[in-house]
Amino acid sequence: MNRLDRFVVVLVFLVTFISAGIKWQGDNQPPRAAPERRPVPDLVPPAAAPANPAPGRVRRPKLSEPSAADPLSIIQIGAKVQHGSGTAFPVSDAGVWMTARHVIDGCLDVYLIPAYPATVAYAHPSADVAILIAARRAPGVVLSGDPLQIGQDGFSFGFPAGKLGAAHGQLMGRSRMQFNGRMSGVTPTLTWAEIRRVPDELESLGGISGGPVFDEQGRLIGMHVGGSKRRGRTLSVAPEVLLEMRNILPPRSLLSVRPGTLGVA
Repeated sequence: MNRLDRFVVVLVFLVTFISAGIKWQGDNQPPRAAPERRPVPDLVPPAAAPANPAPGRVRRPKLSEPSAADPLSIIQIGAKVQHGSGTAFPVSDAGVWMTARHVIDGCLDVYLIPAYPATVAYAHPSADVAILIAARRAPGVVLSGDPLQIGQDGFSFGFPAGKLGAAHGQLMGRSRMQFNGRMSGVTPTLTWAEIRRVPDELESLGGISGGPVFDEQGRLIGMHVGGSKRRGRTLSVAPEVLLEMRNILPPRSLLSVRPGTLGVA
């Protein structure tokens, strides 16, 4: 049993209760990143370890700060709104959920499956993040405050094609995602090199948008917002965008920062 199999076994129970499929009147398929204006660099290998490294530790370069020079992906959003589905996850046990803005943009009705009406409490004006309020409740996820490192593992969970699925990736670096068309704005994102999908026969990640990205400890480090099948890359919302949301969430749902960990207050 490899690393992803073990991680899925541990988290499948968690995700079943904290992630929920979401139906909306939106695009049939989540947006796919157009080819970057400049190529995304290959995955940077871990820095050379000392002659006698501490057992179980691998030194990796830390994630850089956001920059206007980060690779840019252009996403074209059509004007027509149709039925579709995506993923949401709870950030508070008070019925507060987070999803991608492109999942609910232009929607007249939003539901958490099976039949929980949801209200869009906040849609970020530029970043691909939105907050929902619903009667369905589940324990909120814990958001990691640890610095991210190039090459570290990330595990995306959601409902591709309406069924529970997962993807394992390794962090390549920072990027940006720009919307054109019905939506506008630029979202700071992270680019992941896709390693494996669960189940293995999973053809597409369509429907996983808005789903959580966890580290090996099961802490939130991002939210899936797009990808490029041809390049084997996925994109997640950068951590600083999630931290920004702590000032926007309703009372009783404010995210609080503690050394090394960020959780729900």
